[in-house]
Amino acid sequence: MGGPEDEEEEHEMMWMEDTEEAATAVHQAPAQSQNQDVSELEQQLERARKELAELRKELAAKTVALMKKEQARVEQDKEAIHRAAQELVQQQEDAKERQLQALLGQVQQLEVALFQKEEELDEARRVGTAQKRALRDAMAAVAEREAAEAEADAQSRVAATAVAEEEMER
Repeated sequence: MGGPEDEEEEHEMMWMEDTEEAATAVHQAPAQSQNQDVSELEQQLERARKELAELRKELAAKTVALMKKEQARVEQDKEAIHRAAQELVQQQEDAKERQLQALLGQVQQLEVALFQKEEELDEARRVGTAQKRALRDAMAAVAEREAAEAEADAQSRVAATAVAEEEMER
């Protein structure tokens, strides 16, 4: 029993043990490698989650800042629109005021012209009244003169008739 066959068997047994250990090592190596890979992946996943959380915070902060900036711009636009509207209203009021002043000037000129026309009309009435009076006086004077002439004619006829009668009597 201690012969070559025993040695061969012993050698085979050792070889098989080494092979089993190697196989176990080979099987354990991928398992350890897989555990390590899983661990690394979990760490990468955790880092990615942290980065994502930080990016979300950064995005939220930038969004808030952008919203504030936009709100400030909207407020500035509102103020600019309000100022423009006030300027437009002021311009319209100024234009209306100028028109009103122009109309007031025209009304004053028309009042002056009306006053002058009224004075002219009063003067024309006075002149017309004076002319009527003068015409009546002239007509009365003509009538008196005609009456005086008629009387003078009548007297001269009477006198001529008397002279003619006297001459006839003689």
